Amino acid sequence: HLPTLILAGLVFGFLVAIGHRFPTAPAPLLAVLIGTAAVALFDLQGRGIAVVGAIPAGLPQFVVPSFPAQLPTLLASALGIAIVGYSDNVLTARSFAARHHDKIDANQELLALGVANLGAGLVQGFPVSSSGSRTVIGDSLGSKTQLFSLVAMGVVISVLLWLRPVLSLFPKAALGAIVIFAAFKLIEISEFLRLYRFRRSEFFLAIITTCGVLVTDILAGVAIAVGLSAIELLSRLAHPHDAVQGTVPNLPGLHDIDDWEGATTIPGLVIYRYDAPLCFANAEDFKSRAMSAIELEVTPVEWFVLNTEAIVEIDITAMDMLEELYDELATRGITFGMARVKRDLYAQLKRSSLLQKITEERIYLTLHTMIIGFKSRH
Repeated sequence: HLPTLILAGLVFGFLVAIGHRFPTAPAPLLAVLIGTAAVALFDLQGRGIAVVGAIPAGLPQFVVPSFPAQLPTLLASALGIAIVGYSDNVLTARSFAARHHDKIDANQELLALGVANLGAGLVQGFPVSSSGSRTVIGDSLGSKTQLFSLVAMGVVISVLLWLRPVLSLFPKAALGAIVIFAAFKLIEISEFLRLYRFRRSEFFLAIITTCGVLVTDILAGVAIAVGLSAIELLSRLAHPHDAVQGTVPNLPGLHDIDDWEGATTIPGLVIYRYDAPLCFANAEDFKSRAMSAIELEVTPVEWFVLNTEAIVEIDITAMDMLEELYDELATRGITFGMARVKRDLYAQLKRSSLLQKITEERIYLTLHTMIIGFKSRH
């Protein structure tokens, strides 16, 4: 509809121009007033431009909701609304907190949303979430405190009581232009570029999520983002970085031999580090790479020691795998030990039969004590 398109374009252009020339001017309020005046003066409603229309009078009434037979269906919808609402709230809050070097408490945000939605349910209101567009407008006007929201609440109450005839003439196209203008301010191309430089997988996740929201809807887009993020996390967990550690000339400590030229392992000793918690997703990967590290040694291996500094926990599948690895190494005459074992991991080892096989004397708190133990093995 050409007149609607023209009006939306004019309002959007007005917002961009005023926002650029006068950053702290109340451009959205001016757009509302000018759009409403244009409808009244030029009879734009008669030309097919849709307006907000009649607004119910009075304040909302307190009503205790009933629980209909469609409750299971409503719960499914409520879950979707909760996911989208919370995602919108937290992502918007984090974005603006980062801009102003502030921080948020995601748990408090969830609590506030829950209380607000319980209140909305008791007064027959819409589901509550943060408003990205209103947040942008408030931020662009220099709002710093909750006073902005309190003033907005006062204006809403004033409209419900006295200003309904004025707002009823506001064109919907102008409202759409205001929302789109605010949404454009939420898009930061620099963040996409930063994602691309930091990790390509996260950049592609952001692009796919954007396309998913545009092609489907918000709930499906969020589901796609969460699903792909979980897959990406599992893929990194299933094949993490690992290292065989050795000594480097003129450099104290033990280091990844692949990172340093001239690095060598201690003859007869393989110190193997796996940089992820051990679980069902990477148990087989760990075992195959650990065995490969042994096979690559030129000197016959007498001890294989797992450096557990990155292993904070372990599940039963990985525990069974470690027992299999111990048995396989034992048949080859290789002693299995563990170093830098944290207390939480040690507590899990005590609940398994693996610790009985390894014995306490092959559990070392530091790599230094482990090396002393290796050198004094005979």
